[in-house]
Amino acid sequence: MKQETTEGHNGLMSQALANGENRAGNEASDRSRRRFLGLNLLGLVLAPTASLFVSENAWAVKIGGTVDDKLPILDPKDPQAQALSYTRKGRKDHQSCSNCQLYSGIPGEETGPCAIFSYRVAPSGKPLVVDASGWCRAWAPRQEPA
Repeated sequence: MKQETTEGHNGLMSQALANGENRAGNEASDRSRRRFLGLNLLGLVLAPTASLFVSENAWAVKIGGTVDDKLPILDPKDPQAQALSYTRKGRKDHQSCSNCQLYSGIPGEETGPCAIFSYRVAPSGKPLVVDASGWCRAWAPRQEPA
């Protein structure tokens, strides 16, 4: 009979420990869940009001001048431009930046980006573009889609 009491007591004790551990774990996850929900609710309340404090100019990057300023044109005196004999006016018949494979400007525009000079930037931080009527030794005929 003493053995049954000891086993019963040990069983109750292990059951109590298990329940206590579960209860402590549940309380911690409840606190974590409540904090998560509270922060999300706060974010939902503050997000629409944040736009009241942000001016419309904050959405556009301005680097000296207006947003609509044209990008600076590559100077033919640039070391890389000189190495490729870049000129703003094409020297060869029917060869210009505008019909080169490396030029990605919009047809009809006066200037546009070139893959050869894509990493070059002006002191203002703006990317440099080439003159559409320009030419350099890297010129390659544009491949028209089939």
